[in-house]
Amino acid sequence: MFDQDGAQRASRSGVARTSLGAVVMFALAIVATATAALKIHGHPRGRVGSILAGSVSVLLLAELVMPVGSVAASTLPAKPLLTTWRSQSQVVVYQESSSRISYHGRWVTARSTSYLGGKARSTKVAGAKASLKFSGKAVMWVGSVGPTRGKAKVYIDGKLVKTVNTWASHFRPARVLFQKSWSAIGTHRISIVASGTPGHRTVTLDAFAVRLAATGSAVPTPTPTPTPTPAPTAGRVTVPASIDRTCATNVSTALNAWIAKQANGSTLVFPSGSCYRLGGDAGINLSNRKNLTLDGTGSTLRVWTTGASNFSSAFLLQNSSHVTVRGFAVDGGNTATGTTGAAAAVNEHKNGALIRSGCSFIEFDHVSLDRIFGFGILVSADGGGVWPSDLSIHDSLIRGGEMGIGIVAGRRIQLVHNAINDSVYIAIDLEPDSSQSNGGGFQDVLISGNDVTRYSWGQNLTSWFVAANPQDAVLGTAVMDRLTITGNRVHQGAATADNGNADGLGGLGIRADKTNVKTNVVISDNTTTDNDTQSSSRGVMYLANVQNLTVTGNRQPIANGAALVRDTGTTGTRTVSGNDVSP
Repeated sequence: MFDQDGAQRASRSGVARTSLGAVVMFALAIVATATAALKIHGHPRGRVGSILAGSVSVLLLAELVMPVGSVAASTLPAKPLLTTWRSQSQVVVYQESSSRISYHGRWVTARSTSYLGGKARSTKVAGAKASLKFSGKAVMWVGSVGPTRGKAKVYIDGKLVKTVNTWASHFRPARVLFQKSWSAIGTHRISIVASGTPGHRTVTLDAFAVRLAATGSAVPTPTPTPTPTPAPTAGRVTVPASIDRTCATNVSTALNAWIAKQANGSTLVFPSGSCYRLGGDAGINLSNRKNLTLDGTGSTLRVWTTGASNFSSAFLLQNSSHVTVRGFAVDGGNTATGTTGAAAAVNEHKNGALIRSGCSFIEFDHVSLDRIFGFGILVSADGGGVWPSDLSIHDSLIRGGEMGIGIVAGRRIQLVHNAINDSVYIAIDLEPDSSQSNGGGFQDVLISGNDVTRYSWGQNLTSWFVAANPQDAVLGTAVMDRLTITGNRVHQGAATADNGNADGLGGLGIRADKTNVKTNVVISDNTTTDNDTQSSSRGVMYLANVQNLTVTGNRQPIANGAALVRDTGTTGTRTVSGNDVSP
């Protein structure tokens, strides 16, 4: 549907509920015109004044009983404020379609290019609610104001904090309707509840925006939030029953041939309860596709591929844009996952997903990648040298794999609210190397709200929660700018007592200590109960040559006096404070 105020009622709203100033000007114009006309026809001036004064009084009284803009919602546009936020910190924008937002009551979708993501949801039902649980230090509700808009109650962490009136005399989309900030990052819930205002009941949710920790005193390049995949225009198409849904036979060839025939702009639906076996040297190839959604609806992909090349990964994307993969359960078949034999089973050609050169605006949403041989997800510029950009991997499970998530080259990547379990070596590894143009690297990586349980099944190599170190061959060329690690929980770090050269490392082990420069590194509000038992000469986080470093609000128990942070060569701002290391 189109927004009624924005597309269908714009002209009528200007007449029906004009401003007080416009009414006064209109009334004065009537007075002047009528006075002149009546004088021409010989009416006494006193009679004219009496008649018209009464008319003006009626008009003014009518306006006074209408709501006026001065007491309605703020008309501050959201985009300039978002730009300001992004110049100072990492920002996550949850569009109205985000699976992180829970809705109760009837909400309908409206489309307009004036909305942040092209769509918004609205309700006219009293008590209808939209809620978001988030980790951050500020939150913003973005919606519309207009003559059909009414009031809504805003709750933070279950407490009513404000009633917002979204009425205004003219329709204005993408407005800041509410915002709240805190002194430090924490986990909160925002809920908006429609009041059902008589005569103008509509309440709109365009998006929630969440601001994370500041990136240091130097102002980095603003970080655009990945744009959601545009609404498919070619419709929903279901995988035909002629392709085996029971995992009894290899369907890679048939399934890829069918996918290749579907138009860009389609949503490809895999029936719930189905199981597709991928074999040979072929997973699902999504290269050179645009505006495509794969909706797994909970179906299973059983990956029995050979591992002969990268095509054996469950998903392969190259030169693709605005592609969403959602709702799949991928079984990689690695029976050594979560055991000391996991390192011997590693095969870097059998990944959960490969996102390669030329990809942009790629989303993995509620995807389970289990028992993986290679990387859970690997991001690189292989296949053309163009860094992937604007990637969102969220609300997904990654279990097993050489690394849970690996980034060799990429920009504007958000890893949010995932579970990363039983990685052979490093849960999240940012490792530029010589295979990439100019050594690769990263810009604007956000690691937020993830749950990590066990890494370092490999034992022979020291492993970490997060590592950000390039290969030595590219130390002089790799780019490593703007890394935020915030609000994550490590339930257990090293899986066994043997963690290479860092036995006893606490759960929040982080390494970024090579000689290359890293800029604007923020490590905040991460927690673990996994005790660090290293000696006092050791550290949990090893950092070197960071320009603008912030380490605040973290909880890491330390038993034997190791330092939480050991950093050298830090320049610019250095803030290491407010961390809890009590055993």
